[in-house]
Amino acid sequence: MRFFLERFGTLREGGQDGERCIPATFRLLFFIAWKPDPSQARPLPRGSGKFPLKDICRLDEISSKMEQESEKP
Repeated sequence: MRFFLERFGTLREGGQDGERCIPATFRLLFFIAWKPDPSQARPLPRGSGKFPLKDICRLDEISSKMEQESEKP
């Protein structure tokens, strides 16, 4: 490790005096596989959602409103 720090290391910004790091870039690739199966739940009918997807940015507000409505007798 010492060889790599001496060879490729740079001084770390905001670090302690003389603290070195090795800059690196990583690329991550994720895959998700799915295959339909008869045992899986069927999707709900179109338009059966409680709020439109365009309002997803207001999720906190919508969820608290839904909680308040569910608490009413």
